[in-house]
Amino acid sequence: MAELDDSRLLLAFDYGTRRLGVATANMTTRTASPLTTLRVDRDLPWSEIDRVVADWRPAQIVVGLPAGEGTEAVAARVRSFVAALERRYDVPVATVDETLTSVAAL
Repeated sequence: MAELDDSRLLLAFDYGTRRLGVATANMTTRTASPLTTLRVDRDLPWSEIDRVVADWRPAQIVVGLPAGEGTEAVAARVRSFVAALERRYDVPVATVDETLTSVAAL
């Protein structure tokens, strides 16, 4: 559940064609925590995304955007997801370059 002062809370999505990772970040304490992983079938799990956004009431949503060679198709899907988030919620949505983040995590 979100904190009482959620004005500094971010909700982050890691888009995948099979799974959608969700994390929270508290800009006051400068901490991030994994929240859940949502299963993606034919369509995005909008009812579950709606629930997460309603429960956490983020000040901003952030979505990882792949930008490396060979990621054009996934990047297009991510941009479509970002546009849908912007239409669906009254919350600013930003993207962050996630190029090579999997390599950096190893």
